[in-house]
Amino acid sequence: MLTARVDSSKAGLKRCYKLKQKVRKAHIYYFGFDYPYWFSLAQLFVESHCRWILSKDGWGSLGYAQITPRFWDKELSKLFPAWKTKDSTDYFMSQAYILWKYHKLNKCKKLYITYQCYNRSCYKVLRENKSCSWRQGYKNCLRHPRKVCVWKRNEKCLQYRTNCSINYFYSKKIYRAGKLWEEWKTRRWKFW
Repeated sequence: MLTARVDSSKAGLKRCYKLKQKVRKAHIYYFGFDYPYWFSLAQLFVESHCRWILSKDGWGSLGYAQITPRFWDKELSKLFPAWKTKDSTDYFMSQAYILWKYHKLNKCKKLYITYQCYNRSCYKVLRENKSCSWRQGYKNCLRHPRKVCVWKRNEKCLQYRTNCSINYFYSKKIYRAGKLWEEWKTRRWKFW
């Protein structure tokens, strides 16, 4: 699935490669030199194919990492005044800051949970993942799935998915895409 899309998106991979050092520097600031920043680069690939875009998801998510101003503007603007500016250091620092903030809440310290928090309500993700198991969290989510429109045209929904499949497979996409840029094996940072 993702592999076919990754292979067919050489332009996206090239765009991501150009952003690599900015992502790396921002994540070193928050997480240290040994952080596997390539998962955050993969996040840019998964979110936007490393294009600076304004989402039409109804939330107005912005940029490579699709940060939602509705939720983050007040906080990020104080810390990173230029966070809404394309290619600014502030934008990449904002992505790292959000992940760092979520990782502090993540008692399991597994990166898949941190990235899922980025993609969905962290409260819900943490409630489902008390066991620290992706599989168990997914099962817990499926107890109360909610349909989400993922493709609209002319205000009509053309495709629905569950919030569970969207969020739990998001972390799998991040992991697979991150492996394309992996530079070293890390013992300290566990993805799963």
